[in-house]
Amino acid sequence: MGQMREGDEDVTVMRILVEGVGMKGPTQIAYHLDDRFDRAARTSAIARTTGYTVPTAVRMLAAGMWTEKGIIPPERIWQRAA
Repeated sequence: MGQMREGDEDVTVMRILVEGVGMKGPTQIAYHLDDRFDRAARTSAIARTTGYTVPTAVRMLAAGMWTEKGIIPPERIWQRAA
């Protein structure tokens, strides 16, 4: 237990709930992620959600593609990169 073996399939589930006060008062935003092992590509869910995403974000930061601070919604990052 705790270590994947050859042939194992994984699932990655994440929910981020952000609450705060916006220009119109209290607000709440929820982000949901549900990813499963890709049998066709033989790629684990955790590889796509962390193994691909983190290096991509670091490369974008290093290239100066964004300089904003704080929590940045993914859709805003990719809009700027396009």
